[in-house]
Amino acid sequence: MANIPAAHMRQFTPENLDDVETVVVETDLLIIGGGNAGCFVATEAALVDPGVRVTIMEKAEIMRSGACSAGMDAINTYIPEGKTPEDLVRWSRAQVGGGPLREDLALSNARELNESVDDLERWGLPILRDEQGRIRYRGKWDISIHGEQLKPIMAEKALESGADVYNRVTATALIMHEGRCTGAMGFGVRDGKFYIFRAKATVVSTGGAGTLYKSYTADSTDSGAQIWMCPYCVGTGYAIGFRQGAELTSLEQRWVATRTKDFCGPVDTISVGYGAPIINAHGERVMSRYEHLGGDAAPRYIRANAPMEEWLAGRGPCYCDTTHLSPETAKAMMEDYLNERPSFVLFLASRGQDVTRNPSRSTAPTPTSWAAIPAAASGWTCSA
Repeated sequence: MANIPAAHMRQFTPENLDDVETVVVETDLLIIGGGNAGCFVATEAALVDPGVRVTIMEKAEIMRSGACSAGMDAINTYIPEGKTPEDLVRWSRAQVGGGPLREDLALSNARELNESVDDLERWGLPILRDEQGRIRYRGKWDISIHGEQLKPIMAEKALESGADVYNRVTATALIMHEGRCTGAMGFGVRDGKFYIFRAKATVVSTGGAGTLYKSYTADSTDSGAQIWMCPYCVGTGYAIGFRQGAELTSLEQRWVATRTKDFCGPVDTISVGYGAPIINAHGERVMSRYEHLGGDAAPRYIRANAPMEEWLAGRGPCYCDTTHLSPETAKAMMEDYLNERPSFVLFLASRGQDVTRNPSRSTAPTPTSWAAIPAAASGWTCSA
């Protein structure tokens, strides 16, 4: 077990390739990407085979890396009593309006969900419960957590499993031999070294591609960092897999959710978690037009498009009406934000905005690509 620290940044201008130091690492299982998915892989691998040598290549620092590095205020899916994995797949199809869906992948994922969440709670993640000890749901499937420490918990479990972590090393290509993946190569972004990882099996867990699309949350900037998902998830796994002939699937799927204007803050935390309805410029409840589809509980693709329909009809802009919240409830909502998007609390404070007096304005949805590599020319390659 070793969390290998990265060197301090240094000025390094090689005159030729011989000046670049090469580091060769031999391992049984190479995990590219040390976010939550990669940490789970390391932990599970050690359970299956305690003697397996696991190495994680992480381009940031594993204790606070990946899409969930800052934390979460909810786990979006935990199958409740009386529901089945098949129910979740049917619900998922409704969320995309009956469009393309890899039901086989959705079902295999659903069958593992609760076990993974139970593991997180056992490892120390606070999952909120009611007075009877039942898990507190904030929708049909998602549960409330105090998740600011989610990533450190996962990183510690990966290290406890015996994994060696190479921080600040970004993957550049898979290594192939006779049609099979035998590892990967990467570049040390701090030390300037070239790394070669030779592995019997390789897992790609580099996340999605967050900056494929412009964020419309702010009129003043085209900054790629002003998006909802982690701006450092840039599609590396897609690229290195595709170059070697890996199958890419579900690329037609997009994670699209309405966000707050001027700062990419979460809307579902307000509208679903705290019952703040989306209203238009006339003070009308937008989702009341969609009662036949479930109203405030309508499928996500309906809720994402509804504010845009209001703008097109001349009834925009739209807001999350938080003016009915009590000071105690508003404080609890801010605490939830601190678990996932603490910078949003600072943003509201910088504007002197009291959400019980001034509702948060919503803006156009921000799409993000979260596809998968279900099979590649390797012993075991996947993306999460």
